[in-house]
Amino acid sequence: MVILKLVAWSDRPEERAHDLMDILKIIERYFEHAYDEITEFHFDTFLQDSEEEFDQLKIAAEVLGRKAREYLNQSLTLSERINHVIGTNLVQSEHSPIARRWASERGWELNYALDIMGAFQKGLHII
Repeated sequence: MVILKLVAWSDRPEERAHDLMDILKIIERYFEHAYDEITEFHFDTFLQDSEEEFDQLKIAAEVLGRKAREYLNQSLTLSERINHVIGTNLVQSEHSPIARRWASERGWELNYALDIMGAFQKGLHII
């Protein structure tokens, strides 16, 4: 679902802003929804830097990235597109429409929204 939402949003960002919030809602609910799977098969995501606090959203985003990778491995074109959308938003961080929308809607600092997106990207690149 996250992949489909990213594609739909990137096709028409001016008309599909709700897709960004749908993606965030999926991330926000995924940890609880997939808790058993996360603890059994993705326990390494709990091993964050010692200075970081435990963060369910970052863990959920990384695991969702891993799950997305399974589908992206089926299509180089789709993989390149999703990686471009996420990568562009992370590189141009101050102007990232995704991070700005998430931060605005949730009252977060922009860097926190970027951290969540970065966790998703990290999951995309785990082999």
